[in-house]
Amino acid sequence: MRSFPLSILYAFAFLFFQVKSSFAQKQVKEVALIYDLAFIKQGAAESKLNDETAELKIWIKSNQSRSETSFKVGKETSFFNQEKNKGVLLKEFRGQELLVVLTSDNWMEKNALFQYAKFKLTDLQQKINGMQCKQAIASIPGGKIIVYYNPDLIITNTKFDLAFPDLQGLPVKVEWVGGSNESTSMAFTLKQISFESIPQTKFDFPSSEKYKTISFEEAKKSRGVN
Repeated sequence: MRSFPLSILYAFAFLFFQVKSSFAQKQVKEVALIYDLAFIKQGAAESKLNDETAELKIWIKSNQSRSETSFKVGKETSFFNQEKNKGVLLKEFRGQELLVVLTSDNWMEKNALFQYAKFKLTDLQQKINGMQCKQAIASIPGGKIIVYYNPDLIITNTKFDLAFPDLQGLPVKVEWVGGSNESTSMAFTLKQISFESIPQTKFDFPSSEKYKTISFEEAKKSRGVN
């Protein structure tokens, strides 16, 4: 019986691994995500600050995204369209409504901590809400970001709120740790995901005629942008 050269066997093994890996990962262009957002302060009680809990909803359709964070005192909604290279930020708090116009550079600056974070992978793996996740940690000014992500789902849009271009996978849990002695943290935890079709109207920018409109630079001066 004629034997195959080792080089050919290695090539077939590598090809099989590549094909298997490609089937294991799912490229996602359209998805809706819902996260619980909680602010936690470590102290004597080590309890959640219930008046600061919130919910983050994210809708993604190809190169468009919409993110809506609902707090008890109001709501903040951001829209971004990569084709048009622009977005808007709508802030609705305590009866006041403010529309902030964003360029592509403004958007990157607004999400700089996430967009430019460089992660180091750890050996820790954890199952969160039924999804097997890997852990990655990045140092940022004033603290660190800990992300538990599922590598089987990759969202092709890398410029939505809570996106981490340095990681190949779906963020399932995101923890920001900072403050004095890392005493304060903020955690996003994915609780719902949907792959159903999203109507285009969900990504339509709000009308500038309806709200008081200001630039990103003006908003920064008045601390109207996080």
